Amino acid sequence: MACPQAGGLHSFAFAVLLLSGCYITLFGPRNEYLSFIVLTPSITALALVMIARADADYRGWLLILAAVGLGFVWHMDVNSALKPAIVLAIYLWLTWLMAVPTRWREIVEGDETLRAKASEPAVARAATGNR
Repeated sequence: MACPQAGGLHSFAFAVLLLSGCYITLFGPRNEYLSFIVLTPSITALALVMIARADADYRGWLLILAAVGLGFVWHMDVNSALKPAIVLAIYLWLTWLMAVPTRWREIVEGDETLRAKASEPAVARAATGNR
């Protein structure tokens, strides 16, 4: 299974949830209002993960602002232009972020988890005496 080797089921599942929510929102037929029910909580969850790791991370606060903007009901002209633009910006950013899996895992799993996983082979080699 490639997923655990690439970083874990938690980060993979979170990536699938976010990207599929963005995709459904942008390209799904006749679901202008219902798709935001899927997307807004997942964006908020990502923002809270980012803010919990570093409250000065402006990306988390921008995601909160985007989730609030997506949650409001605006005039139909504003809804039809602003909401897809917000979702497209988030979708492109997430795609760029996930193009290199370590960038995504750093946000979802944190630096400490990645460092611990990277140091495991070195610790195992040191314990067995092989270098």
